[in-house]
Amino acid sequence: MHVMPIDRGNEADVELCDDPELAWLYDQAENRLHAPKAVLALTMGGRL
Repeated sequence: MHVMPIDRGNEADVELCDDPELAWLYDQAENRLHAPKAVLALTMGGRL
């Protein structure tokens, strides 16, 4: 799993980032966002 954003051309090839078969890369990054948001909400006294 890769944390986003990707530095195109340095961390990953541009062809890799634009490959439609690797769209799961962006789905993983989006799913990763929810855990830190939950921790932040709980530490600030909120409920999920």
